[in-house]
Amino acid sequence: MTFLTSSNTNPGKIAYSIKVSNSDRVIELRILRIGATGDDVIELQSTLSILRYKPGVTDGIYGVKTASDRRGLAKRCL
Repeated sequence: MTFLTSSNTNPGKIAYSIKVSNSDRVIELRILRIGATGDDVIELQSTLSILRYKPGVTDGIYGVKTASDRRGLAKRCL
C-alpha cells in the first residue's frame, strides 16, 4: 500500500490512501477524513510512528492526532 499526502492545511480533511495491484494499476482510492477506520489507517499510523511522529494509539481510527501528524509529514516532504 502506498500513501500520498496533501499539503492541505485544513486539519484532518485530506489524506489519500491508494492500494496498488501487482500490475501497478490503482484498484482502490480512498480519502481519509477524521473518523475514517480501517487497515489503511493502521498502516498510516504505523508509518507515522516509524518516522518518529506520535499519532497516538495505532487503533485504525483516523483521529485528530493522526491528522496532525499527517500534516506535519506533508510539510516536511515539501
